[in-house]
Amino acid sequence: THLRREPFVIQHDGKIEFLWTSPREVSLATLTLEEPDTGRRRLRLNGQTLFVGRFEMEHNDLCWSLDGTHAGARIVTIDEDGERFEVIVTDGEHHVVTDGTVCDFLLDYNGRLLAYILDNGETMRPYIRGIEHDEIPFVWNLRQDGKTVVYNSIVGGRVIRVAHDLTER
Repeated sequence: THLRREPFVIQHDGKIEFLWTSPREVSLATLTLEEPDTGRRRLRLNGQTLFVGRFEMEHNDLCWSLDGTHAGARIVTIDEDGERFEVIVTDGEHHVVTDGTVCDFLLDYNGRLLAYILDNGETMRPYIRGIEHDEIPFVWNLRQDGKTVVYNSIVGGRVIRVAHDLTER
């Protein structure tokens, strides 16, 4: 098995708001509120900072890579003027979302953004490895199945499973 044998050590300054353990308990992510007056938070993975600043996120906004060694989060940042921006944060990149709301996302084994579903309020659009795909009325159950990204959709009144082969470019 891949279960972690040694205990996790939690570093934090401030109030722990959320704590997540990865599948097979190989990694630990924490969200702490460091400055309640300003809303400054810190998101950590195994003690390393993924993001620090004024932002908000919910418990279900964290996503693990399949092996549980990487994490990503959908956060809403708030700038000095109070303007809000949705960002997908991983341990290697920050992807600012401008055309809607991310309803689901996946990471690859290296912790990079593999796929996400963007909802513009009327339709949904999958993005896989940065490639924009056709708008669809509704998408759910985004998953990686081996070398394929799959999701469910409704087309012509029927529920279908859509698969995108990751080995093709």
